[in-house]
Amino acid sequence: MKNYFFTCLALCLISASSLKASERDSLRLTVFDNIVYYDGYAQLVPLKVQEGIYRSNTSYTRKLNDREIALLTNEDVNMQVDLKAACDNYDRIANVALLLIEKGKNYPAVTKRIEIGRYITPFMDMNKQPNVRPYVWDASAIGKIVGNKSFADQYDFYIQMNVFGVPYAAQKQVKGCEGRNDVFIGNLYFDVKASQKKSKAVYQLIPIAYSDSLNNYKATDSLGKTTRTYTFKAEKNLKDVEFFIISSNHGANKNGEEYNRRVHYVYLDNVLQLKYIPGENTCEPYRQYNTQSNGIYGKTPKTDEQWQKFSNWCPGAVIPLRKIKLDQLKKGEHCLQIVVPDAKFENKEGYIPFSAYALGR
Repeated sequence: MKNYFFTCLALCLISASSLKASERDSLRLTVFDNIVYYDGYAQLVPLKVQEGIYRSNTSYTRKLNDREIALLTNEDVNMQVDLKAACDNYDRIANVALLLIEKGKNYPAVTKRIEIGRYITPFMDMNKQPNVRPYVWDASAIGKIVGNKSFADQYDFYIQMNVFGVPYAAQKQVKGCEGRNDVFIGNLYFDVKASQKKSKAVYQLIPIAYSDSLNNYKATDSLGKTTRTYTFKAEKNLKDVEFFIISSNHGANKNGEEYNRRVHYVYLDNVLQLKYIPGENTCEPYRQYNTQSNGIYGKTPKTDEQWQKFSNWCPGAVIPLRKIKLDQLKKGEHCLQIVVPDAKFENKEGYIPFSAYALGR
């Protein structure tokens, strides 16, 4: 296999920690710049990268420095991923994570892991425009985590950007991809309002789950039921508590879970706190980014009703970050439970990756 973008990657990563004004009233922190992802099933593609960058074919990780942490300790932070097409023309699951590693240790000695944002790549042909998909999230919760002095004294903070792709279809279907194994090119930024005051409140982080599989045939509390329960502990009495929930249904087999909308229930200490059905009203806004012919979009637009009959998520869209808000959470042990009673997982295929964490003042 040929390795592409070697020179570009080495040069671009030199500016990985740059800060600049992206708008008159905001600052932009560039975490990763034009990083190249390769076949997730292949052996590691060797690349020379900047010191402090940890990588695999599907993941890039680096530590935030003191200046970057000070910038992110803010009440108004947005995160943006710009994903450029290379030689994977299918829809894939990808995410960005915040890692906490004890002082004195290095990656991969991760102590705590938080999923900041999850998204689905479009069906992209790199030769067609647009060939870059921008994704944007509210990432203000990051500042509440890195702004905790006791945390900062105990941990170093790392950002990780994960994109799993494979080039096999594109090698046959996309002009210029024959023999190549580079799949996507990624950029990651944080935009911070320059005029915002720093938050003086001290927030406590409670990690609960990180992209844990949920189904009814293996990853479950009870075989035959789509239920997963997590026990966690609040070290102190907390106020203004927010739980952050990310879930998306996957399984592309016939009657697979990604094609069937199911009601999801989230309980806290056996009390229902959140009820939702994944999926958007329509996936048409993302049609422009799905430049590779595919069986999801087809050649003509679909009605809202057609989209709502089968799509749990849209290729090219952000997976929603759902929240549960509580006035208080008492010190001690608690349990969070997700239940999807109607999920079937035909032929014992498919899963629901579930992430959850809490922040309280």
